[in-house]
Amino acid sequence: MLSHVLWGKTPHNGGGRQTKAKMTAFSIKILNHNWLNSEDLSHTDLCSHGEFEIIIDDQVIVDQKDELNWTISTSVLSLLRSIEPYNHEDGKYCDKILHCGQLLMLSCPICIDWNLTYENDTVTLNNVHKQFSVNPQDVVHFKDVNIKIGIKTYASEILKLAEEVKQFFDNKPKRIFCDEWDSSSWDVFWSEFNELFTRGKDKYLL
Repeated sequence: MLSHVLWGKTPHNGGGRQTKAKMTAFSIKILNHNWLNSEDLSHTDLCSHGEFEIIIDDQVIVDQKDELNWTISTSVLSLLRSIEPYNHEDGKYCDKILHCGQLLMLSCPICIDWNLTYENDTVTLNNVHKQFSVNPQDVVHFKDVNIKIGIKTYASEILKLAEEVKQFFDNKPKRIFCDEWDSSSWDVFWSEFNELFTRGKDKYLL
């Protein structure tokens, strides 16, 4: 039985296949986007937060029914890394959708992740799973999800999110850093974010 302590309700298990006629191969949207701190302290929050809707192979993986709050900006950087095979020898691998972890993207067991197999101009998504708490038993496996889509389709969904994240931060007051470490981590984070966004946009959206 899934733990109810953390979330206060039975987790949403995806809702099964979509009933609409047109199949949704891969769709990911930001449902809401905010700061974790109060409005008065929001300028010290270095990550944005909110809810996602993710549909893969016509199955709802997460939406508002889950009432789960994720770190939006770090999750989108992780997704940007997944557009192409990524060299994770430097220890940068993390789950696709992160619950916490700040700019270091360390996160916790609460996550959404999937496997990717790249072949020419396609990518196969499978082994999708969603964990609701730090208890390893509190996980939903979407065993029926196994779909091959064009890499441009996959990339375009992620690049749209990245554009939203950039606009969210551009339209907010400048961040205030607690110390030099925060400032340095911020620069490293956004350097990689912008580099991957620009590279992906130039390659897949032109």
